[in-house]
Amino acid sequence: MRYVIIGGSAAAIGCIEGVRSVDKTGEIILITRETEWNYSRPLISYLLEGKTTRDKMWCRPDSFFTRNGVTVKAGVLATALDAGDRTVRLSTGERQAAGGHGQPPVRAAHSRAGNGGAYLLLPDAVRRLGSG
Repeated sequence: MRYVIIGGSAAAIGCIEGVRSVDKTGEIILITRETEWNYSRPLISYLLEGKTTRDKMWCRPDSFFTRNGVTVKAGVLATALDAGDRTVRLSTGERQAAGGHGQPPVRAAHSRAGNGGAYLLLPDAVRRLGSG
């Protein structure tokens, strides 16, 4: 069986763990537009406030993905889902067998996010820290 997970958040980690609890050998492919993706998004506000560091934001070590046989396609955007042939079109032009779906980033309400909040991912927060 092939499993495709779109998005690299904590929910993706839960999916990987769930799949492995019932299927020890199925192929798992993780597609995420972010190049730095395995971090706890709720901790972004703590990073901006100086209550944590980047090193403490990672959800799992890289060995978790290797140990669970996950192929990670980082920095790749899922651009279209074709329900008819069950494929996902990627920004690379490749087509991948379809699976689940991801969610957009959360809206951060933090004084350093700017203009009452912004869509923040880890690179955005790090840039704001450097300019603030």
